Amino acid sequence: MNSLHSIEIGAGRAGYEAFWSLYGSLMERAAPAARAEFSVYHSLMSREVADRDLQPAPRVPTVVIVAAKPYPALPGLPFDPQRYFEADLHHRINVLREWALHADQSALVISNSTTHAVPREDAEIAWAVKRVLSSVNGK
Repeated sequence: MNSLHSIEIGAGRAGYEAFWSLYGSLMERAAPAARAEFSVYHSLMSREVADRDLQPAPRVPTVVIVAAKPYPALPGLPFDPQRYFEADLHHRINVLREWALHADQSALVISNSTTHAVPREDAEIAWAVKRVLSSVNGK
């Protein structure tokens, strides 16, 4: 999300640090796999934005799935998590739309009923995997 929108929502540097602090404290009690995923996610988000940018679209069939259902908000954040989620979601959709437009045989799907765990929360999304596989197999 661009920093102007972050500031308007109140999610500047203090909000960012509060988020990671709260999220990190929750992960201390999580299963080892969840802690490992958090570690990778935190490491990625600690990088400079330019280092996280998408690479050029591959020349392979692609379906990009955007999970558009927010997680329950962490209590105690110094900004409105719903407003932040909505602004971030719009930003991700715009970035991924542009990326998908440059990919061969691509589709962008917005899943309003799922959070991060798309396959677990929406078994019907399997059509996206089948679409890619059928494109690869020429069917």
